[in-house]
Amino acid sequence: MTKAGKAYSTARSAVDSISRWAAVVAGMAVVFMAGANGYEVAARTLFNSPTLWVLEMSEYALIWAVFLGLAYTESISGHIRMELVVDRLRPRSRLLMESIFLVPALGFLAILAWYSGEQAATYFDRVSATILRLWLFPSHMVIPIGSLFLFLRLVIRLIDNIGSLRRDAAEEPKLAEGGH
Repeated sequence: MTKAGKAYSTARSAVDSISRWAAVVAGMAVVFMAGANGYEVAARTLFNSPTLWVLEMSEYALIWAVFLGLAYTESISGHIRMELVVDRLRPRSRLLMESIFLVPALGFLAILAWYSGEQAATYFDRVSATILRLWLFPSHMVIPIGSLFLFLRLVIRLIDNIGSLRRDAAEEPKLAEGGH
């Protein structure tokens, strides 16, 4: 394996590992939301004593769950796809189309990560205006972090797609000559 191949393999493993850990945190946020909202319903219904913290904490947990789960969901091809159109294409055409559409997606994620990071920085010294007075920076910073993780995951997919397209192009002349 070449040095570039080893570096890519190491980077890919790192991104996959980060994506899995981020997905674990996202899952914990979902479990927290379910438990907190269950507690809220029980407290309100059984004891006529609503909580002051569940709504705000659930809103922040939802942001964490969504943005930290993006990269892992991409790694298992869990995002919504236009299968009605895409499944009608030959595999090479499908890869080519996916690769073309990854470019603007990467551009969008780069812009999202950059500007949401700038926005998050403005919340570094702010707290929520609620009774909880929560530090707002973590809930805002998770947006650029999750966007960056998804960006890296899409870069990996694009590199894999280009590699597959190149291998397919190199094998086509052999198949045309009757080789295997």
